[in-house]
Amino acid sequence: MTTASRPQAGPPMGPPAAELIEAGFDLENADAPVLHHGMNLADLAHLLDLASAGVIPPDAARCLLDLLLEVMQIPAGDFPYDPANGEPYNSRERYFVSRAGDVAGWLHAGRPRREAVRVAFRLRLRSDLADLIEAAAELAVELASRAREHAATLMADQTYLQHAQPSTFGHYVLSFAFPVLRGGRRLSEAMAWTDASPGGAGCVNGTRLRADRRHVAALLGFRAVAEHTRDAMWQVDGLFDIVGAAAALAGRLAGLLAVAKTPSARSDNLIFAYGEVPRALGLALRTTRLTTGVVRTLEVNEARMRAVLESGFSQATDLAEYVMQTCGIDYRSAYRVVGHAVRQASAVGLRGSDIDGVLLDASATEVIGRPLGLTGHDLSAALDPWQIVVSRTTLGGAAPDEVTRMAEQAAAQAGELAGEARRWREAYRAAEDALVAAARRGAAGVHPEDLAERSAI
Repeated sequence: MTTASRPQAGPPMGPPAAELIEAGFDLENADAPVLHHGMNLADLAHLLDLASAGVIPPDAARCLLDLLLEVMQIPAGDFPYDPANGEPYNSRERYFVSRAGDVAGWLHAGRPRREAVRVAFRLRLRSDLADLIEAAAELAVELASRAREHAATLMADQTYLQHAQPSTFGHYVLSFAFPVLRGGRRLSEAMAWTDASPGGAGCVNGTRLRADRRHVAALLGFRAVAEHTRDAMWQVDGLFDIVGAAAALAGRLAGLLAVAKTPSARSDNLIFAYGEVPRALGLALRTTRLTTGVVRTLEVNEARMRAVLESGFSQATDLAEYVMQTCGIDYRSAYRVVGHAVRQASAVGLRGSDIDGVLLDASATEVIGRPLGLTGHDLSAALDPWQIVVSRTTLGGAAPDEVTRMAEQAAAQAGELAGEARRWREAYRAAEDALVAAARRGAAGVHPEDLAERSAI
């Protein structure tokens, strides 16, 4: 290939094309407010790290730290993010240059601009996840509370849009607590993925300027470091876990899967995710809190539920089991006999509790060609809804004592989940406070070595 035909190397010479602005930068800048606070924190930690290592001249570090502390006071909506400049970080760079001149160039040392956004994204996600985990735990507690309250409130549970078996409202409402708790635990696992710092990853292979990536991680309160430098920049699998777990409460997933298709390309493969994942978590948070309010304030009409239960034939399954055991016939035949009896009773306006041995013997004669000798038998154990419910003492059953035990267990698990989320949130806040305090000391001229020692977490 001749020199003349060789593709020209180096950065673009002109402004971004209108199509690129519309397809990429517009989208990313629209979500800049989501990441604004996190980018400020990422920049502060980066500067403190480089200052403590002597990479940035002390005067430049003080100037930039002072400027960043000022920018932290600017609301995201008031900062001059402009898609015509490119990515949000480009707008930040322009602003810093306009305020500090070439000194602002030190902020680029040892990292691509993408890194600040990646760090900010994780800072935002871990905060959102802590909120959602706590909300899920609160919903589970409320469900458990209503389950204890109504452990003996009879109702007809349903399958296939028809009465299935006599149960209690407590057992029914508690069935929603366990999926919520599982969702909360999945969110907690996703939070652990989120809480790994991509700081210091460089473009793809690391940087010679930052010997210990754990320092930036500690400054930002990350519990771990995303190890492989290239993977740290481009990994997206944890985002699927986050939105998938949130979808169990309420959310969206399909659109996000598109980000897996471009592991390293322009425009940035996470442009869609920057706003979509926080919005998914926000939607799940709102709906979870709404559901908690609904559960807390709902009025349970116990008399109406019992009346509906007693008017139907939800005892059919228990009656078929009673016939099977008492008469020594197979369950399918017993079920067919009971089904015939139910049809006959329904046709003349009887209820399930009105079925007696005479009707069952007549139905057996029709179905299997002989009576079962049930005339005169006491069928209350198989027909009385309360006796049916209290018999369900097996693990997870509807007996009131078992429902109460499960409700207490669910409440305890929810408490543990909420406590863990609160502890991490407190740790994040403490790290942020310490970071800002260290930046203020740096802006005031504290020696870099003292700064590094005092900012370690």
